[in-house]
Amino acid sequence: MQHGITTEDKLSADVGAFVRASWNDGATESFSFTQINSSVSGGLDFSNSFFGTESSHGGVAFSYNMISSEQREYLAAGGSGFMLGYGSLNYSSEFVGEAYYRINVIEKVTMTLGYQFIGNPGYNKSQSLHLLSTRFTLGL
Repeated sequence: MQHGITTEDKLSADVGAFVRASWNDGATESFSFTQINSSVSGGLDFSNSFFGTESSHGGVAFSYNMISSEQREYLAAGGSGFMLGYGSLNYSSEFVGEAYYRINVIEKVTMTLGYQFIGNPGYNKSQSLHLLSTRFTLGL
């Protein structure tokens, strides 16, 4: 059974914040968008005049994810789930941090620049990832 709690608040006219926590017993098979048994996440959202313009928006967020000891043992022994498992596991909790900035380029077109850091992806402490992204969005 999955449990969770979320809170969000507007700290000022241009800054919002959120904090989330979720957990489950780790004993049932995962079939969701990812394999996580417990997670804590939070972030800040900065809009419009915070950046001195009415056409920009940005934010930062983090997520700290863990799996149960049963899943750790299973993966370390060579088991696999629907997204994890590649022969061994050198376990460490997974950390994801993200920052983005979005601005209107022309009417109905926005561009978002993003940076994401993933520490211990797939709960394996052998590596970290740094990802940069650019996204264009057309509003119809």
